[in-house]
Amino acid sequence: MDVETIRWVASQGIGAVLALVMFLVYRKDVHLALNSWQSQVRILTELVQDCTSALQSNTDAIRAMERALPHACPMADQLSDGAVEVITRRPRSVE
Repeated sequence: MDVETIRWVASQGIGAVLALVMFLVYRKDVHLALNSWQSQVRILTELVQDCTSALQSNTDAIRAMERALPHACPMADQLSDGAVEVITRRPRSVE
């Protein structure tokens, strides 16, 4: 802001000076809020990227386990076909 603008505002009276001060404070507040919002967006974007990579690695691990399961468990094919019933044990209630 140059000197001529300040002189003109001062010549308009106290109302113009207060309006100018309020405008400058509002402008600074909006600028700070915008910067804060942009940093929050950046943080959330990084969080989503981290979660996406973790999900992808978990998916890869599950697929590798699915491929290894038939070799590790001879009854895996029968279990997937439903030919073998799996009996669950229920704990005995203590009376």
